[in-house]
Amino acid sequence: MQCLDCQSTHVVKNGRRQQQQNYLCRQCSRQFLDAYQPKGY
Repeated sequence: MQCLDCQSTHVVKNGRRQQQQNYLCRQCSRQFLDAYQPKGY
């Protein structure tokens, strides 16, 4: 897994958000989800 912002591989799990795994980049401190879903409306 890579950070979406800085492409670093120093990524750790950081809890769950709306039943999806949340990740934290150790290099740039950005939080992100594994996969984003389109809203569909």
